[in-house]
Amino acid sequence: MSEKIAIYDVRGIQDYIFRTNAVKEIVGASKIVDNLIMTEFVNACRELQDINESEMILDWDKRDDYKFDTDLELKIEVLYYGGGNLVVLFRTDELCKKVSILMSKNIMTKAYGLSLAYAYVDKTDNYTEDWSKLKQRLSEIKAVTPKNMPAGILPIVQYDAISGRPLSMVYDNKKVTYEAYQKLKKYEEVQKEVTPYVKEFDKMRTSKEEGLIAIVHIDGNSMGMNIRDIMNGANTYSEAVNRMRGISKDIHTVFEVKAINDVKEKILEICKKHDIKANENEIPFRPLIQAGDDITFVCNERIALDIVKEYINSIREGYMYDEKYKFSACGGIAIIHSHYPFYKGYQIAEECCKSAKKRAKSEGKVDEKIGNFVDFEYCYSGAILDLDNSRKENYTSIDGNNLLKRPYGIYKTKLIENNGKKEEIFDENLNDEQKSFSLKAFEDDLKTLKGISRSTAKLFRDSYYEDKSTIKINLLKYGIKNKIKYKEAFTNIAGKPCAEYYDALEMLDIFGTKEEKEK
Repeated sequence: MSEKIAIYDVRGIQDYIFRTNAVKEIVGASKIVDNLIMTEFVNACRELQDINESEMILDWDKRDDYKFDTDLELKIEVLYYGGGNLVVLFRTDELCKKVSILMSKNIMTKAYGLSLAYAYVDKTDNYTEDWSKLKQRLSEIKAVTPKNMPAGILPIVQYDAISGRPLSMVYDNKKVTYEAYQKLKKYEEVQKEVTPYVKEFDKMRTSKEEGLIAIVHIDGNSMGMNIRDIMNGANTYSEAVNRMRGISKDIHTVFEVKAINDVKEKILEICKKHDIKANENEIPFRPLIQAGDDITFVCNERIALDIVKEYINSIREGYMYDEKYKFSACGGIAIIHSHYPFYKGYQIAEECCKSAKKRAKSEGKVDEKIGNFVDFEYCYSGAILDLDNSRKENYTSIDGNNLLKRPYGIYKTKLIENNGKKEEIFDENLNDEQKSFSLKAFEDDLKTLKGISRSTAKLFRDSYYEDKSTIKINLLKYGIKNKIKYKEAFTNIAGKPCAEYYDALEMLDIFGTKEEKEK
């Protein structure tokens, strides 16, 4: 029997978490998927009757050395776990199959609605070749294997209107699906936990009347390319495993631990800035997905931009493997109403993140390095089917000019003394165009519009849909009335005109600080 290298991946996590608008189910689902694959792998290994703890290395993150080739008593060694993938070595084909079957059964039982995808190939002495075969095999399996779907419904069975699955359980005197039942039971456990996070999304909202929250998605830049670069030349298992363990630990430490902790440390200060009531035991912020550099969280809508800025400023100080591979990331923010489809809100946040990455990799580069960018979308009403098409349809002037400057670059800044006053300046070598679509420029626009009334802001914003001459007249009129220094109506970004103030006018009520809003 030959030795095997295996890879495990849980499929459909985002759909599993967000295919409901019930907040309790979303929170419960996020708790279920948290570290699910590693937890169930360890459980499956410990269910085996013919193997003991000394014959397994499961605590890979506490070890720097690779043992499988030198310690022949070992039957299982976890190589690393990162980005949602678990990679393991097995001494025999039979052992690999036993663990994989147990994992599949446990995940199906404990997380009804999720499915496990896995693949394994023969282990040789060449890690690079084995890894290439393994990834290819997993791709083939995913391509031909449908996701496990729970039992369907019959014409005589009541079913859930959103998921279409049968109502087979009762929770709190209501009929629910088995999947929803598991999520709600897990939510009960969450309620008993001592955490600083608000446990109900309703408590994140600024007020019942406002009824808004933000879904934020953050994703690291060029992670795959950098990992391939680091792994280049590491053909032996000993060298490759040590590098991959180091990479996985760095990503986990920076994205999932340090950056989240840095946000938690600053969040009360951020809330005060936006006049949001919060205390250290109930912060209006909650992570939902933490899978390496793939992070999703929910928070109060007014603090979302500042939290993304704080998070990205934290991760940009970290690095993978060595100083050559500094971390960078982009974020997307979807501002949604309580009745808005939650899953669609998540998709919009993802699309905003992709939009931010597009600029980060083109005109946003500084010294040939990809920048850190953020994009955001206020989902007013009705589901946005496609972000690009929606923006072309809803954010274009009568002359065909784009009204949005976003995405914005989160560039480094520093404070200096200037005539006895503190002044924020850029701490990076930016050109004029990059300065114009920097987050600092957006924040300066919010300050420029300080004190403008809601009615005037709306007229000011809507005037951008007119022709250029009408826009100029209105900008002068509103500018003189509100003592706003005149700027040209449009600025050129990537060779195309973009509205100077539209973003700030649209988001003033949400992202403006307490002092920047109408008194």
